Amino acid sequence: MRDPSTRPWFARLDDDARVQARRLTEIVPRPLHRLGVEASRRLTFPVLPRGPELFDVRNVEIEVAGGTIGARIYRPGEGRGHPLLLYFHGGGFFLGSVDGVDALCRHLAFRSGRVVVSVGYRLAPEHPFPVPADDCLAATLWAAERAERWGADPARIALGGDSAGATLAISTAIGLHRLGGPAPGGLLLAYPAVDVTFSTPSWTEFADAPLITTEDARWTWGMYLGRHGWDDPRAVPNRAADLSFLPPTLVVTAEVDVLRDDAAAFADRLASEGVTARHREYPGVFHGFFTEVGLYRRTTLAVDESAVFLRRLPRMS
Repeated sequence: MRDPSTRPWFARLDDDARVQARRLTEIVPRPLHRLGVEASRRLTFPVLPRGPELFDVRNVEIEVAGGTIGARIYRPGEGRGHPLLLYFHGGGFFLGSVDGVDALCRHLAFRSGRVVVSVGYRLAPEHPFPVPADDCLAATLWAAERAERWGADPARIALGGDSAGATLAISTAIGLHRLGGPAPGGLLLAYPAVDVTFSTPSWTEFADAPLITTEDARWTWGMYLGRHGWDDPRAVPNRAADLSFLPPTLVVTAEVDVLRDDAAAFADRLASEGVTARHREYPGVFHGFFTEVGLYRRTTLAVDESAVFLRRLPRMS
């Protein structure tokens, strides 16, 4: 890949992001859509600091339609009544795992006081829509039924995720609404993918930015949606005619990211429909920064502010 310092967006990155942009050029030799699925899955990214020690961390299995998925439960402390966060990792619907967001989930549990359930949903292209969305919905219902076993309050559930995982968090909220509950009390969305028109300025401005390019996004959406789902709001949130039922939402974006403008417009749309929605853009960083605890100073700030948002969410009625 080209030296990132020659790209117009490089001057907008802070020192931490410049280091990581150069590093990614070595780790990811070609855009993901040119590497292909298997080669992309073999990429090795930097090992992050482990994160804080918690009262209990354990792996579990969840039975879902057609199989079993893994999840990891993070308990911040003893006692009962801890609110609950279901977290869905990113990775373009075809990459990622609970291991990749382990440090982030530890920090979110520690700083927010929530029991965090990190969900290892099945991935495209082997499992296209609606399988990942159905897995996340099933995992949320499973966790709500068992929350008290981990000292969590089933009446205080929030949903969160980064990138494709943020899309799945929205999908899960829509699915819960269709089922009639339990209604989540909040959404934490780091640069969600919400639209497939690729029409906002950031798709052009940052078309070759680090980690995900515009062509990568087209490719990953195609693998996820296949022949179905292009018009289903559970797959593409902007297809929803009404989102006024969504809970208080924090949308986190990176300045240098193809998804930035769609995500910002999504926050604006929620606010226009009466949802308590806040958009927080972090300058000088690119897509993926939210999960990279220990590599960016902006990540520490973003996780801290996200934890404050989670702590302030009201109890569901």
